Amino acid sequence: MSGFGQPQSPTNAPINYSGLNVGSSQWNAPVPIFWGMRRLSTNAIWFNNFKSKPVSGKGKGGGGKGDQAKTYSASVCLGLCEGVVDSIGNIWADGSTTTTTTLSALNMTFFSGTSSQAPWSYVTTNYPTQARSYAQLAYLGAIDLALGESATVPDNAFECARAAGFAYTKTSTTSGWINPSSHAQSSGLDCLMSDIITDLLTNVQYGMGSSAGDIGGSVTQFATYQRAQGLFFSPLVNSQEKATEIIDRWAILSNSWIYWSGAQYQFVPLGDSAITGNGVTYTPQTDVAYDLGFDDFLAASGKDEGPVKVTRIDPADAHNRSSLSITDRTLGYIDNPFEWKDDGLVSQYGLRDDSSTQADEICDPAVARIVVQLIGKRAAYIRNSYAFKTSGKYILCLPGTILTLTEPNIGLNKVRVRVKTVSEDEKDNLSFVCEEFPGNVGTYYAPNGTAAISTATTPVNNTPPGNVNTPAVIEPNSAFTGGVLLTGVVAVLIAAVPFGA
Repeated sequence: MSGFGQPQSPTNAPINYSGLNVGSSQWNAPVPIFWGMRRLSTNAIWFNNFKSKPVSGKGKGGGGKGDQAKTYSASVCLGLCEGVVDSIGNIWADGSTTTTTTLSALNMTFFSGTSSQAPWSYVTTNYPTQARSYAQLAYLGAIDLALGESATVPDNAFECARAAGFAYTKTSTTSGWINPSSHAQSSGLDCLMSDIITDLLTNVQYGMGSSAGDIGGSVTQFATYQRAQGLFFSPLVNSQEKATEIIDRWAILSNSWIYWSGAQYQFVPLGDSAITGNGVTYTPQTDVAYDLGFDDFLAASGKDEGPVKVTRIDPADAHNRSSLSITDRTLGYIDNPFEWKDDGLVSQYGLRDDSSTQADEICDPAVARIVVQLIGKRAAYIRNSYAFKTSGKYILCLPGTILTLTEPNIGLNKVRVRVKTVSEDEKDNLSFVCEEFPGNVGTYYAPNGTAAISTATTPVNNTPPGNVNTPAVIEPNSAFTGGVLLTGVVAVLIAAVPFGA
């Protein structure tokens, strides 16, 4: 993909290039896939018509004609990602976080990556034997692209939107919902994780080989919960990773459990209160399926073990501060941290930090505030787990099922729990692991009725502290001053150093 001329003597003479610098193209790189709206860089997949032009008055250190500094240009094809891409909006030139240019200004042609797209007409006309359609790859074509003195493709980044065909998409510039197949480019576009996961599993072009029949009906409740709670995402997959690890991470960010039941993928939203938002109402499944008592449990294998094993985390050891980092669209898609903490627990036990969550799938700060609170509340308040065995008659209990447990020997009296995992042994007996279910942890609540804000760790400097309280003039009684006439002025200063939101 590149050719290098040898530098002339002396050694500080300019390098003469005969092709693209290797930094412009990467071999064996995975083709990125994304959903929603993301900022993408490019990878050169073809070039020709490489030209150089001497720079007047530069690079004469060696005194020879070959030492003249040069600038370069070439016609190139720049790969973006897996198609189909709906449109390209903002463009950042040379690594900037501020939009500075347009496709027309760069003289670039956009190819959306359909399976039937034709080769670029420029290549077909001028280099017909090299013409390729690059089917299912979104890319850009540029004629005589300026490469500078290093023969390197400029570090431009492109904001791409991809949501056509999904059921619902939320934009930051419109209230309510739009039809993604006819949407106009906006300043923000994110998708429901239910659509994203279904596409990842079933897409015939790049999916995991599953069919629509492999997606359980619980995906509808999953979608309703995300939509009502305001959970919208724009994931970018640009490195090799196991699909199970990707889905596990997405499940955490969407406050849900996702599992394979043996026949279908099932989705369990962990929202525990009714939520109305974005045109829908989510109603959680909180009815108790079974009241399990002492006679329902099978004896434990150990002689000194009871039928129900309870694992408790001391509140002093529970995590009371959680943080996550997102790819913030409002800041040009750069990393931005958010945190949630329980001030009461912090005051009582000191800070107990949970591990930070990398949430590149989130590009909207409003979503980040919801997600970090939900992750933090589960870490701080879900402290007890319960393990027990039953006969096979409770085979209908699946992850997410609500039960009550009564075991008087350890003080359990109709304690509500939610099934996390259940497995069946060769004797058809069932082993359950459940978590406590207080019923007030899995729903986002905005502080003081307003949108949640992240707590900055750096103070905002040079901000005026505000006025002091009005001074009070007092004249003490002579009984307190020994007959001496005194007048005093008392001023109480109350000031706080503001921290960034």
